[in-house]
Amino acid sequence: MFYSRYCSIFLLLILTSFSVYGQEIWTSNASPPNQLSTTHSLPKKARVDVSDFDDILDDLKNLFEEPYFFEDKSFVLQIGVGFRSDVDLENIALENDGLDIKTIIPALSIIGEKNIGSNIGVGFGLGAQLWNVPVFDYKYRYFTGSLRAAYHFNVIEKLDPYAGAAATFRYFDLTNSSENQPNTKITAMWIVGARYYLSDGLGVFIEAGNDTPTWFKGGISFYMN
Repeated sequence: MFYSRYCSIFLLLILTSFSVYGQEIWTSNASPPNQLSTTHSLPKKARVDVSDFDDILDDLKNLFEEPYFFEDKSFVLQIGVGFRSDVDLENIALENDGLDIKTIIPALSIIGEKNIGSNIGVGFGLGAQLWNVPVFDYKYRYFTGSLRAAYHFNVIEKLDPYAGAAATFRYFDLTNSSENQPNTKITAMWIVGARYYLSDGLGVFIEAGNDTPTWFKGGISFYMN
């Protein structure tokens, strides 16, 4: 009698524990209502932030504002040296039985530019290059003079990038003490470059464009305002 009573109590405790355990498992596996609604809800449409377009428009507007180092009525003088000449002296040497051609003066350039307003600059360019043929005492001379116009962009304070065009008069001759064989022509060419200023009046520049004896040049810029 005593034994059967304790067996009944023991079985009741076991059944109760299984019931509680099963309820805990069901509760832990069930998702809360808000989680279910979030899972099955339709995705919201992406919002377009109008401020992003405003920022882009502001950046474009700033690009065409007056650069710090190209103010109205300012003047820039550049002195540079170039490379990759547009005169093919290697072929000229071959046509003259492989004559030895030596460079006496590298491609030098002087460029002046005046701001006339609205980020536009106009100016001039002068270039010269000289070679020598020692065997016959011949000289090859190359001179250029150009009229230039460029538009300048506002990027950062010390940087002055620009793009434009130039009309160039070219004079090339082969000469010695007894004869001269000249050749002239006028060409139009784009120019693109940038100046970076190290101080208020001194900077460096690099430029591409065949308005001087070479396609590329770089050197020193002097800013005057």
